[in-house]
Amino acid sequence: MAARKSSPRAAGRAAHAAKEPAPASPTHQRALSPTTPFVLRGLGMRIDATFREYVSKRVGFKLARFGVTLDRVAVRLERVSGPQGAPSYVCRFAVDVPSAGKVLVEAEDPSVRASFDAAADAAERALRRLVDRRRS
Repeated sequence: MAARKSSPRAAGRAAHAAKEPAPASPTHQRALSPTTPFVLRGLGMRIDATFREYVSKRVGFKLARFGVTLDRVAVRLERVSGPQGAPSYVCRFAVDVPSAGKVLVEAEDPSVRASFDAAADAAERALRRLVDRRRS
């Protein structure tokens, strides 16, 4: 069998393919814009590295679609006394939106992770409502 003769066009495509690497496949993990400052503070408690990473990923996942329009995201976790002295945790989100002011959300639960998750869900809902109001 005879070798197939390549065309000048095919040679040009091969040269172009060698110059530019293929784009990276998209990941399913979303994140805040690199320019959006994110602050996590714990009052009356220590925040370990694994929980800090969890919070960072969840905030990125929940608020990524608003990342371009956000000036700052602050998450504050505080240990408080619940009813009858039982430990409870309060999570507060403060999200600065340039043209609309500040979105403040708070959630309380006996578990740190549950209070954070509830506050993250509430912050996402509040930002979605704000964006929908601005569109209409």
